[in-house]
Amino acid sequence: MTETNDTELKLYDQLMVVKKCSNALKDIYLNIPEEDRYASALAIIGERLDQEIDSLKVLTLTSYREASS
Repeated sequence: MTETNDTELKLYDQLMVVKKCSNALKDIYLNIPEEDRYASALAIIGERLDQEIDSLKVLTLTSYREASS
């Protein structure tokens, strides 16, 4: 049996998670009154985006290493 390489699918799924986080940030930002737009909700979502981007980096590097082998 051949081993399935699902790295590309994982990469796409992770990108969609980052996109959802990004859209959530935009939605929250636009719904916060202008004088309060730098509220803590933005910091929380920003941290989540950072975590998802770090996960994406790991998947990307793994994919690259596998392709290089």
